[in-house]
Amino acid sequence: MKLWVRRELVCIATVESFFMLLYLAEKVATAQETKKGVTKDGIEDSFEVLCEIQEVVKTGLWVGDCFIYTSSVNKLNYYVGGEIVTIAHLDRTMYLLGYIPKGDRLYLGDKELNIVTYSLLVAVLEYQTAVMRRDFGMADRVLPTIPKEMRTRVAHFLEKQGLDNLDLDIKTRR
Repeated sequence: MKLWVRRELVCIATVESFFMLLYLAEKVATAQETKKGVTKDGIEDSFEVLCEIQEVVKTGLWVGDCFIYTSSVNKLNYYVGGEIVTIAHLDRTMYLLGYIPKGDRLYLGDKELNIVTYSLLVAVLEYQTAVMRRDFGMADRVLPTIPKEMRTRVAHFLEKQGLDNLDLDIKTRR
């Protein structure tokens, strides 16, 4: 089992799937004060299971509130608010090395020490995260920082979320 933590978000990967959990700090604080819900194993309502994804995570990392990972079927994906987005289909097993926001580059390596990079705009991730949180004010502030050539990708994301009115707005802002 593997574990990745980012603020209140937790990813737990097993041999068959991975789970996204939300840490419920308020419930933990209340349980600690009242002693209700506290067992010898911990506090029962500490986490909310957001989803289970039937995919095997090989390597992963958090960039903001987006979980980027390589899968056992050699795909480079990211998870944002319940949505899986494929960045690339890899031709061999690659391992995530890191992300450098200044250059918007994601770095991967293989066992032969070959390095591959992919462009991953942090502005797109921030926009998608804001949309998934229904923080449309933040989404509107981030949108102007997304290059016009990436707007189609953003519009497609909105369409998949059933936000056709925002999708139309993105298309007309080009």
